[in-house]
Amino acid sequence: MIGKDIEELRRTFVAFVAAGSLLLPGAFAQQQSEQAREERIEQAKQRMEEIRQRLNLTPEQQEQIRPILMEEFERLRALRERAGSGSRRDRRQMARELRDIQSDTEKKLKPILTPEQMEEYRKIREEARSRFREQMRNRR
Repeated sequence: MIGKDIEELRRTFVAFVAAGSLLLPGAFAQQQSEQAREERIEQAKQRMEEIRQRLNLTPEQQEQIRPILMEEFERLRALRERAGSGSRRDRRQMARELRDIQSDTEKKLKPILTPEQMEEYRKIREEARSRFREQMRNRR
């Protein structure tokens, strides 16, 4: 089942990257795009596996949450693409959109997961948030 999820995710990325690579000039840009695509696929695989293991999901739960997490992944990808180095106001707007996406995902997951699983999911999300903040601090 996870293999099917990964394959579906891979096909989605391949389609987006293929379409995007047509617009990128030069072989170097295509190579960077391919590398970035591979990194995103690997990150998505790792995230799905971590969630599956830490939440001890049943096969039925895995099937139910897969499309929810894939939708969140695509919405977050689109948000990142629009990001950039905008003004403080733009960054605040992006942060609000991020919270809205995450809140929407949690609402969809809540009827599927047990209260204990939901709490562990929130811990996973907070850990990811902390890692992101640390990465941002190190870039400065």
